[in-house]
Amino acid sequence: MQLVEGSHKVEQVFGRWPTFHDVEVLSITLDRKACGADRGPTIRFTVHAFEMTAEVDARGYYVRRNHVLVTFALYAAAVVQLQDFGIQNVLSSLHFSRPAQPIESDLTVEVALAGIYGVHATFQCARAEVVAVEPYDPEK
Repeated sequence: MQLVEGSHKVEQVFGRWPTFHDVEVLSITLDRKACGADRGPTIRFTVHAFEMTAEVDARGYYVRRNHVLVTFALYAAAVVQLQDFGIQNVLSSLHFSRPAQPIESDLTVEVALAGIYGVHATFQCARAEVVAVEPYDPEK
């Protein structure tokens, strides 16, 4: 994923850049202070990602593996839309693209959190990064 610095960290876990279908957004942090050399606010969000398999367990559920927490940082960021963050925030997809209508000329990345249940959000930023990919046990 060329628009996201550090994307190789996610690709190492899943073998490719995933669609992030059915992942859950666990947190979103809006920070008005600039981070490092980047001007403007920083947005961080963490998702619980996993790989869905074709295998079915004894209860009839699809087996999921490679559970990780992925934390993204958006630098010099702006909120275009943020609504319905709640107790559960399941996404249809998480998409990074070039904005069709940038809010400001230096905001060259658009991030769309397309919600199935809970949060829907669109952000624009000058730079996007995967800051961490950590193993996660959803049973804890």
